[in-house]
Amino acid sequence: MYLYLTENLNISPDNIILYGRSIGSGPSSFLAEKYPVAGLVIHSGLMSALRVVFNLRWTLPFDKFPNIDRMPNIECPVYVIHGKRDEIVPFYHA
Repeated sequence: MYLYLTENLNISPDNIILYGRSIGSGPSSFLAEKYPVAGLVIHSGLMSALRVVFNLRWTLPFDKFPNIDRMPNIECPVYVIHGKRDEIVPFYHA
């Protein structure tokens, strides 16, 4: 979708804000790391997929969504929304 917007519709990356909720925070973080965008909104995001299930202090190499490792490489503004009563993704993931 990003490439379609920027290459086919000639929409400037400065006009694109990514939004990822829960597991959608993985693809959104990936795009924000790889392509220029105006901003990234993460709603109930994951530190990493395996950290939701296991209380790990590091990211395993085969983790599909290593969001926490991507964050230092993201240059756009990031807005994080996460409820303290989330029963699926713990609040500390924010």
